[in-house]
Parts: sequence; structure tokens; C-alpha cells
Amino acid sequence: MQHPSNRDNIEALKAALSITAVAEALGLEPMRGKFRCLHPTRHSHGDRSPSVSLSEDRGLFRCWVCQDVRGDCIELVSQVRNCSFIDALRWLRDTFPNARTAANLGTPSTTAPKQPTAIVQDVRKDSTSELATLTVHNVERPEHWREKLVLTFLKLLMPIDQADPHGNFLARDYLIKRKIFQRTWNGLRLRWVDDYHRVNEALRHDADPDLLREVGLVNDQGNLRFYKHRLILPYLDAENHPLHFQARALDFETTPKELSLRGHIPCPYNAKELDQRPGVVYLCEGPIDTLTLVEKGFAAVGVPGVAHMKKEWIPLFANKRVIVCFDNDEAGRNASAKIVEEFVAQGIDAKPLTSLPSFTDINDWFTR
Repeated sequence: MQHPSNRDNIEALKAALSITAVAEALGLEPMRGKFRCLHPTRHSHGDRSPSVSLSEDRGLFRCWVCQDVRGDCIELVSQVRNCSFIDALRWLRDTFPNARTAANLGTPSTTAPKQPTAIVQDVRKDSTSELATLTVHNVERPEHWREKLVLTFLKLLMPIDQADPHGNFLARDYLIKRKIFQRTWNGLRLRWVDDYHRVNEALRHDADPDLLREVGLVNDQGNLRFYKHRLILPYLDAENHPLHFQARALDFETTPKELSLRGHIPCPYNAKELDQRPGVVYLCEGPIDTLTLVEKGFAAVGVPGVAHMKKEWIPLFANKRVIVCFDNDEAGRNASAKIVEEFVAQGIDAKPLTSLPSFTDINDWFTR
């Protein structure tokens, strides 16, 4: 349960902020109460006509296409910066000092690392050891808590070739239609939510609800978010440990097609290919395109979307020749050109794939 003083301070901070000013500070370039969606590939023509509306009176934003692109100013920061709720609060506090003062959140130290007072308690030393936890909303974060929650969730899921309680092989059939087969889905440790009720109840029984909500496994009502997005695509490190995942809808009508956990994404998808050895690697837009190339025998890694290639990941591609294979639409081409430029600036050979037909992606190309 959130402490009342913390809740009051957070609400006071939001009330003191202009969501338009927050959007401007995040570089979203709002005009006449709208800005382009954070996921342009979900929109026709890269969302050239902005689909995200801002409500200054209510302090909210909402995309009229993407169900997951909505919320208050804290959620906007979290989505744009791909950070946790706490990091979003820190960013708002440091970016808008006047709002911080109005909300009675104190002044950040000019010498010590910045921590939001009255919202996040500092990590402190006790008499015997370092306290390796961060206390937020009266919940202590154990070391590696995100990874442990991801692993707890994945252990509840079934292999792709396991039927649901009704005898349906929905995940298997979906992947086969995409021409992705058993060797690949087993190698990348794909799983699926075969029985939503079973997984939902088990997860709520096994894990702290506040942590589940913060990491993005459950919604505000405390239920598993992945009712339609039942194909789970783990992000594995070099030792095959799951650190993160995306979830994919198993039908072709649901929007958005993919959901992600909240907060930091620690590595690209299929990062084990980034072994520092000389060779060619294909950089794809999303796990499905990555799986498609892996199925065909190529070394491929993926980013969650064109807006989520992190500069700190570029050194992981050392000694590789990078072929950027983003969707051949306006958003994909623009992002591809920018990322190639960033690779080259750091001394890494990179170029875009130019042979994709217009308005197609890698999986479309191979399944036609």
C-alpha cells in the first residue's frame, strides 16, 4: 500500500506540471495539443498525422490507435525514456524544479547523487552491511528483483508445442504460419500463456503485487496484462538467462501487436550473437523479424522498436558488420539512416538493407 504522504506528494507534483511542457521537454514536439505516436510503425504512413492527444486540463495523454500509449505525465516520461516509475519521478523532479517546489519535494543536492525526497527513500548503510534494496511505497526491492520476477513468470508458462486446456496449439500454429519452427523457438526459449486464469492466479499468489505492477506484469487491477498477448519472447543474456521479455498477440487484429515490460531494457533481443568476434550481424525491428532470420541461419539481433535502439548498446556490436533491417516504411527508413550514422560514428561498419519491398518487413518478405 502506498504511504499517504508519498501519494499526496506525487499528486501534487502532477498537478503542478503542464503535460504539454513535459512532452516538449521530452522532445516530442507537440503542436496544437497533439504529437506523433511513440510507435510509428503501428500507424499507416508512420503516423504523419499525429495520433496522440494531450489533455492539459486532466494532465493526460492518449493515442487513439495504441491502447498502451496513454496515461499521466509520469507514464509519458516512463514510456519515452523507457524507464521505471521511480526514474520517471526523478527526471520530472530534476527537469521541473518549480513543480518540485510546489509539490514540497525539496531541493536536490548539488554534490550528492540526485534522489527524489519524500517519494523515494535513499539507499543507506546500516551498522553491518550495505542495504542492497531501494524502498518505494514501503516495498523493499531485493537485489535482481526484476530478473527474479521475469523468471518467476516464465516458469509458469508452457513450451510452444504444448496445447491449451481446450487442445488448441495457438502459439505453435501462429509461429508456423510465420515460418518459424521448433528448432528456433526452442533455441530462443519462447513460451506461451496457455491458460490465462492459471497463470494469473499463480503469479498473484507467488509475487508481491506492488512489484508486479511496477515491472508491468499486471495492470492497475492486479491482473496479468497478457490476455491477448500470449506469445512470450524472452530477452536472454550471453549465458541464456532471461532478463526481459516482449509479448506478442496471437491474432492479426489486436493493436498494439506487442506489449513490453516497463522500465529498462538491458540488452537487444538474441544478444548472444554479439560475441565480439568478426562477422556479419543483422539488426532487426522486433523479435519476430529476428526469429525469421535466425530460422534461415543468419546471425540476427533485434530491438523492441525503431525508437528503442540504445546508444549504449552500440559497443556490443564491436567487430561486426551490421546490416540494419528495419521495416521499409517511412519510420523504418528514417530510423535506419540514423542508427547507421551512429554506428559509423563509433567506428562500426554498418549499412541499411535496401532490397526490402516497400511497406514490408523481414517476416512479410520471407512468408510471401
